[in-house]
Formats: sequence, structure tokens, C-alpha cells
Amino acid sequence: MKNEEQYNFTRASDKAKELKKKVDLGETSSYMSYEEAEKINDQELYLSPEAKKVVMAKVQDLGRPGIAFRVIGSNGYAISGDIERQVAFADCLVSGFKGSPLPKRDNQGIEVFENEEWSKNARKEHNAVVHFNITGRQILHREKNGVGKKVDIPPQEEISCSDWFNGLAITFDISKFKEEEALINKESFEQKNHTYRANFPSGFDKKLLKSHGYLRYDEQGRIIPIAEYGFVASFRVAPRFFTGIVIHLLPEESEIEEIIKIMLRADKEKPDLLLPIYDAKGNLLWPQKMSYEKVRKLTIDRKG
Repeated sequence: MKNEEQYNFTRASDKAKELKKKVDLGETSSYMSYEEAEKINDQELYLSPEAKKVVMAKVQDLGRPGIAFRVIGSNGYAISGDIERQVAFADCLVSGFKGSPLPKRDNQGIEVFENEEWSKNARKEHNAVVHFNITGRQILHREKNGVGKKVDIPPQEEISCSDWFNGLAITFDISKFKEEEALINKESFEQKNHTYRANFPSGFDKKLLKSHGYLRYDEQGRIIPIAEYGFVASFRVAPRFFTGIVIHLLPEESEIEEIIKIMLRADKEKPDLLLPIYDAKGNLLWPQKMSYEKVRKLTIDRKG
């Protein structure tokens, strides 16, 4: 299964690279103009047919386990009208997820972030990490309160049911990063580049974590942490690893149009980085509408 998924991701990346070469050589165009798109009034046609194929090649089944994702911003569901969140989203599309130091806690349990300490952690001690979660490997808050009892959630909705989900998340390919052993009850550590590990609150040993419902193992013996702490990767996740965008679609908001515009502007010079957009239930919203069932069938047929 892992090899098949990796093959699909690689194939999508190869198609994207081919498109970028053609765009750079002036052999094709990535986008229709906004004026042309507005005349037709169809958001699918923001893309040229060739660019659309590249984005569709990245479409994945959100119901499969092992999809890494990170939420963007924390001020509610709507991105329309929230300039701060729009800037954060655009920055992620251009620069990727940039790591920050794991919090150091003082005697009162207050998180301390000092500029000098951050620079030291990121550049010298290699403690600049990106927080994220993985589908199939997270204990949700509602499960934690039940001491790790499994909650019945449709797999394709797991991202939107995660503790941190706030209406906007970016999925990415974690296979390029090496998983290392979780460090439980450790105050500090040095993490190597392009690695990741399960993250836990300090001061807890395995016995205490289990008793609080903070720790579980999957069938392969891998640790499943609580979604609140999730995983940490170092030191940065580049945009080339991004695979999709998940949003909570609000009927009264023009969320998808705003997100498309931000992405088109951010990736104007790099059409190979454009991403498919899904709703909270795993349905494909862009570059064309497709139900979750059809998305799943598409990914299965691809493997054939």
C-alpha cells in the first residue's frame, strides 16, 4: 500500500515538473485571465486544461490512513475578511511550514518564547519543529476523555474532526521524512533534519500517559499520540511536499473563491505547486467537483 501511494505521489510530481518546464519555455499557459474566467463564471476554468490535469493527478482519498496535515491559523472557520490568516496561508504556500522551537516551560507552566533562545534552538541546537497530525494516528479529544476508547468517525472526515482543525488545513507527503522514536518524559533533545516523531507533554512517563488516555499503539506497533500534541517534524516542510487543502465550507462565505485566488497568486510562477481543494467530508471542490465516493474510485482506478 505504501509503495502504491508513493508511486502516485511521484507520478503527480513528475507531471507537475513537465508542466513547469513547458510554462518556463512559453509553450503553454497555466491560467486563464481573471477576466476570461469571470466571463464564463466557472471557477474550474481559472486553470488551463493542462494545469488542471496536473492538479487532478494530486487528488487523493482523504479516508486512507497516513495523511499528514497541519492547520493554518486559529481564529475560527472563515478566511474571507481575515487578512492575518490570509497572509499566513499565502506564506505557507510560498515558504512552506517553518519550524519553531518546542516550548520551554518555567515553574508556573508558562510558555517562554525569547528571540535569542529561538535563534539558538533553530540554528544551533536544531530544535525548530513543525507541529502536525497524521490520519489514523491520533487520539481525538473525545476519545481521550474516554481513556483512549475508539470513536466511530468516517475516515474521510478525520482531518476535520481533529482537535486543532479550524476550517483550513494543508495536507502533505510525510514519506520523505524519517520517523524516529518518540522521546517520552524528556525535557530537551536534538532533532535531525527531515525527521519526525510523536510529541507528548513533558513530565509524563508511558504508564501515566496510558492512564490518562494519551497513548495508544496501532497494529504495527507504532505510537498513536493524542491529537492535541500530535507529531513534530524538523526543520521545515517545503511546499513541494504539499498534496492538498481541506476547508470547512461555509454556505454564507466565499471561502473557496478566496482560497483559489490566494493560491493562484502565491503560486503564479510555480503552477506545479497548485493543490486540489476538499471539503470537511472528503469531497473534491476544486479544480472540479467530485463526491468522496467518486474520488475514492478515482484513486483505486489509478492503482489499476
